[in-house]
Amino acid sequence: MFVNYDNMNDSWKNFFMDEKIIEEIKNIESKVEKNVYYPEKKNVFRFTSLDLNNIKYVLMGMDPYPKNIAGGGCVANGRAFEPSNFDCWLQKSPNASIRNLLKAIYEHETQTKASLEEIREEIKTGKFKILPPHEFFDNLENQGVLFLNYALTVKHNQPGSHLKLWKNFSEELIKYIDNNYSVDWILLGDDAQSLSPIIRKGNIIRDMHPATVHFADRNKCLSKMKNIEFTKRV
Repeated sequence: MFVNYDNMNDSWKNFFMDEKIIEEIKNIESKVEKNVYYPEKKNVFRFTSLDLNNIKYVLMGMDPYPKNIAGGGCVANGRAFEPSNFDCWLQKSPNASIRNLLKAIYEHETQTKASLEEIREEIKTGKFKILPPHEFFDNLENQGVLFLNYALTVKHNQPGSHLKLWKNFSEELIKYIDNNYSVDWILLGDDAQSLSPIIRKGNIIRDMHPATVHFADRNKCLSKMKNIEFTKRV
């Protein structure tokens, strides 16, 4: 099964031990495993190691990255928007989301616009200080940001291929979090925003998907994430 109860924080167990949810996951898994999919099986429910009591924001996207990248390993690693095998902001980004996210963070922190090349040069010289990608995501997670996708798996090279498959599960998961924990929801893109009607308690922040070309220019979600530090402090 996708679920690893040994590595699961207690805050998730009432949900994942529900018989209906267990059957739903089994049904999804039986269909997903007919084809090559991402992320790795052990990372599908990676987020369940986090304590929901410490979560302030659920930052929700569409689905995992759907293809391999040069050098081996799959892009998706079970944490929304974070590519695996991307260790330095100076290397060429494998996707638009991570490029636009970096630009949005820069504009949010400096209140100025710059090209990707200019931002990378400032990172290289130390003028703009930001943790390396994996540490950056770890840092935000440690501050209470849960990176979650609408669909938790995807077929190789077929973005959106498992959205319908995960729909019922995602709705029940969101209801569980929303009913039992005090979090704000950051819904990025149309697919994530389609879930907004079932969120009754938490504050909803809507924004375009980071893959959208104007995400950095029109981004509003970062400024609404209060008490979250996006850049390295020295």
